[in-house]
Amino acid sequence: MKACHFPDCLRLQARENPSANALSAPECEPLTYGKLQHLISASVQSLADLGISRSDRIAVVLPNGLDMAFVCLAVPAAAVFAPLNPKLRAAEFESALDMMKATAVLVEADSESEIVGVARRLKTPLLRWKRAEGAFGGAFCSDAAYRVGARLLRKR
Repeated sequence: MKACHFPDCLRLQARENPSANALSAPECEPLTYGKLQHLISASVQSLADLGISRSDRIAVVLPNGLDMAFVCLAVPAAAVFAPLNPKLRAAEFESALDMMKATAVLVEADSESEIVGVARRLKTPLLRWKRAEGAFGGAFCSDAAYRVGARLLRKR
């Protein structure tokens, strides 16, 4: 098999081996290539609905684990993916966001990490990630939508 770009390889696997396992984790049913392709496509659409485009830089602040593994596949399909260490301090987050000119910051749904306060102070939009219980994938929403339970229609 010749080298290919990840999204192209995933589409190929989803087409040729849709029921083959692509990812597995102890806390979830295995995820097939067909389902992974569907979840990533849905994530790209969800981010687009929030106003995120390919040229946007998304600073991702999630702990290592299942959520970060999925987000590492989904976000780069929609935007520029910039993972940050969740253990950074406020001044380090501020410096990183400024240096990368982040369009938005993605955190766990219930996160109150220092990055949340930094993003709000810098007026950098917050996106929240909530994993589907017992499954791969989940939902992206804006911080405002997360806090008030309504959908935010943000477009720069």
